[in-house]
Amino acid sequence: MLHRGGSMGMWQRFVREGVLDEARIGGRIAESWRRCRREGVDPFGGSGRTILSRGELEDRRMARDRLLRAAAPYLEDLYHYIEDTKHLILLIDAEGFVLFRKGYREMARRADGIQFVEGARWTESEVGTNAIGTALATGEPIMVVGAEHYAVASHPWVCAAAPIRDDRGNLLGILDVSGPVEQAHPLALATVTAAAYAIERQLHLDQHRDRMTLLHMTLEDPSLSLRDGLTAVCDADGSLVWLSPALRRHVGGESVRTLEQLQETGARIHVKRPVTVRDSGFDRTLGSIICLGNPDSGVYRVVQSPRPRAPEIEFPGQIGESAAFRAVLRQVERVAKTDVTVCIEGETGTGKELVARAIHANSARRGGPFVAVNCGAIPEELLESELFGYVEGAFTGARKQGYKGKFEQAHGGTLFLDEIGDITPAMQVALLRVLQERRVTPLGSSKEVPVDVRVIAATHHNLREQVKRGRLREDLFYRLYVYPIRVPPLRERKEDIPHLVRYFFREHNNEVSIPHWIMEKWMQYDWPGNVRELFNLLERAQVAGPGEWEAWLPDSGAPGPEGAAATGDPGAPSSGRLNYREQIQKEEIMRALQETKGNVRLAAERLHMPRSTLYRRIQKFGL
Repeated sequence: MLHRGGSMGMWQRFVREGVLDEARIGGRIAESWRRCRREGVDPFGGSGRTILSRGELEDRRMARDRLLRAAAPYLEDLYHYIEDTKHLILLIDAEGFVLFRKGYREMARRADGIQFVEGARWTESEVGTNAIGTALATGEPIMVVGAEHYAVASHPWVCAAAPIRDDRGNLLGILDVSGPVEQAHPLALATVTAAAYAIERQLHLDQHRDRMTLLHMTLEDPSLSLRDGLTAVCDADGSLVWLSPALRRHVGGESVRTLEQLQETGARIHVKRPVTVRDSGFDRTLGSIICLGNPDSGVYRVVQSPRPRAPEIEFPGQIGESAAFRAVLRQVERVAKTDVTVCIEGETGTGKELVARAIHANSARRGGPFVAVNCGAIPEELLESELFGYVEGAFTGARKQGYKGKFEQAHGGTLFLDEIGDITPAMQVALLRVLQERRVTPLGSSKEVPVDVRVIAATHHNLREQVKRGRLREDLFYRLYVYPIRVPPLRERKEDIPHLVRYFFREHNNEVSIPHWIMEKWMQYDWPGNVRELFNLLERAQVAGPGEWEAWLPDSGAPGPEGAAATGDPGAPSSGRLNYREQIQKEEIMRALQETKGNVRLAAERLHMPRSTLYRRIQKFGL
């Protein structure tokens, strides 16, 4: 553990008297304290003050998409590395806003207490000396321990942070690991710096690939004829990656490196045409074609496969950009190349079967069958015959020609055993034998049938806990739990909700403009039914159509007749606890009445509902 004694005494003296013993405190900490004092930062505060709304945070994440994409796998790897150390991992943009936070639950709760949350701005001017803010101010890695923090709210913390830069040296963000001061470790800064460097290398590789793709798409397209006029190609950052010979002569050679410098030469840009690719189901801008003449304007759009860095896998029905989802994609891509047994863990509705199908579709077995069995839905007495099959006359009611079980049906392909944690002890013994010997014996037969099957199991249970409780054989556990994949619940990847919504409506050939407040409500909801619940809601909303926004809200209670309260009396105020939809309705009505100073007609217009309906709801909610 790392201890830096004396910091509290020095902090107290500096706060009271402005006296600093520079021989006993690091130079960068001392400089930061002085900056904080000059800027009037409150040393007795330190909680986050500037916090983005959920919608603003999502907009910022979308704008920092490249950074989040590159960082996602490294954030997940770092999380698993420090998972048991009571720390948090954070990714911050160049303006100090927290884009991502994940880690130990108790520390997350403590961080919430000082508003150290996603969307918070964590700069020196906001919260005083801290690893994130000081790394932003100096552009260098730093570790801040305990009372080295300028504000008292951060004294119980130790933080290590390192900057992330693009290939031109521009600061893109900060990677930070924060935890309890008692857990301070001298290697923390080295670990964070190494991870930040790995993210930088990935970013540089992505930028290089994007520029190569951009040049190929523009210069190799004969329909564009860029080489003949005063034209240029710039990347998404505004850096010029190519100038036509005529334009190079026009601006005087190699000195012009950016779009801004090009404009400073007096060159007048007539057209700036975006160059986009189709990536993960959405248009992404690679750069622009710059024309100093008058060619036809418009968007030059190319549909192609996702860029090479992204996992090149088929994954229908699931989409997202969160670190958690990208980690699942990486695992699917990795394990699909092998033939090992996979165990998929996740809550109901997270898409476990979709993950299994993605593994199959991207494996060498893709040409074979994919056979799915829900072990929890088949009665115990039928499961054995369903899996292993039977011969004619095996039991009363058996088919004359017998029946090939699911293992035989999946020969040469993949067998997906869903809800594997629900099978009985006797069935566990039979399944273990098949997994060991790769042979099945149909009921009523003494002849073994060899099967070439890849097994993917899935469960919503904690299988380790099932073993401890004696509900699952330990030897079967080790046969199934070769390569585990955890599918995160939707509440842990809420940043994917906008992507999932767009995917849903695109698949249904429907374009809908969704109000910002609806998206905010979706982001606030915990989605106990996960992606399945979200898609169910969107199905219902699609029927209702735009404007009927109530149908677009999650409903934690049973639907009732319009305006009817729990008592059944339409005119009575609702009794008992409001469900989620009713609570939102009440809040929206209260807001509309407040904004219109109690004018029901104007409030009804603002809410897009008849006055009679509004009157009923005012009465229903007792407003």
